[in-house]
Amino acid sequence: MFCHSGVVAFVDVRTECDNRSRAVESVLRQMGAAVASKLTKDVTHVVFKDGKKRTRDVAERRRLHFVSVLWLARSVITVYVTTVTQVALMHVSQPQLLVDTRLCLFSVMSL
Repeated sequence: MFCHSGVVAFVDVRTECDNRSRAVESVLRQMGAAVASKLTKDVTHVVFKDGKKRTRDVAERRRLHFVSVLWLARSVITVYVTTVTQVALMHVSQPQLLVDTRLCLFSVMSL
């Protein structure tokens, strides 16, 4: 499953006080994406959920693809790169617009 070749992602995924970024990074690597440990100029996508404000601000300023974990989950399920516009985070400042990303992403990977 290498549908994310060419993607360089930075991950900032948190749940309450738990940092879930490493699990998401692992899935991205399995799908063929490169994962950056810092938000460098090479980054093309930012996978974000309840992360740092600075991450969001930098992604918006650089006009990076700013997506939720659902983008990755949908790619896992359909085994193709879902277009960013279909599941992009439109208004991060309005939490009611964020869909619950605790989708069974990791159980999907075991299919």
